[in-house]
Amino acid sequence: MWESEKSAAANVKAGAIAEEKSRPRKERKRTGKSPAFVKPQLATLTADAPAGDDWLNEAKFDGYRLMISIGQGGITCFTRTGLDWTEKFPDIINGFADIDCDSALIDGEAVAGSDEGSKFSALQKAIKTGGETRFYAFDLLHLDGKDLRKKPLVERKKILKTLLDTLGPSRSVQYSEHVRGNGDKVFEAMCNAGQEGIIAKKADAAYREGRAGSWLKIKCTKRQEFVIGGYSPSDKRGRAFASLLMGAHEGDKFIYQGRVGTGFDEDTMADLAARFSKLKRKTSPFDTVPDEIA
Repeated sequence: MWESEKSAAANVKAGAIAEEKSRPRKERKRTGKSPAFVKPQLATLTADAPAGDDWLNEAKFDGYRLMISIGQGGITCFTRTGLDWTEKFPDIINGFADIDCDSALIDGEAVAGSDEGSKFSALQKAIKTGGETRFYAFDLLHLDGKDLRKKPLVERKKILKTLLDTLGPSRSVQYSEHVRGNGDKVFEAMCNAGQEGIIAKKADAAYREGRAGSWLKIKCTKRQEFVIGGYSPSDKRGRAFASLLMGAHEGDKFIYQGRVGTGFDEDTMADLAARFSKLKRKTSPFDTVPDEIA
């Protein structure tokens, strides 16, 4: 019945958090080898939610994608590009301290733990100021030395749920619930609740790096995601750059989309300039660029 599915959809909402406050814990000793970083599977943007019971529909979170590696080397938080951001997420590390396994590799999303909800800006603020963060786990790639990536998603999620249940009530680590089928109704419920949208995933699909087509994202707000590909230098003293050069991924290509030169305060400019200094390269990341910036 739709009523039960509607209830399940409510549990998927990003704001449905356990009330128990996490306490500092001593991490249990583990003997399993810590799994190496794996490039994450990515979702393909589409306009409509897919129909049929062969799709699992989850909340789309507005946070940082993280890969959590657990083993004898400790607990490590990898970003989607493989950077070690463990120190930025003490709440999440603490939340996984007692998990009952010798090794695991868990895919999910970090969000802000404040009353501001799961907004990306709130997460950036939490990381910068030491505010509360939480982790929504939605996939399990390795467990106790076994590679689970070839197993169907619905089976991986079942194993993941059992594993997370060993933590007991947790404020900082949550299981990402799903609704099977009824994608259009789940999407509508998410949008009405003010959420980002949904991620629809093939229930029987294996885990594959990159955009494999078995994960789809459907957004409530139609907007384009852009990536900073470079910047144009400024001739004004004290200004780190004149404008940012933005691009978007179209298939396997990174296409130049235009410039953004306003809306930056001094702190943001300084932060971006520090990041840019570590990422400089001799070749353009764009497949093609206009002559004036080539």
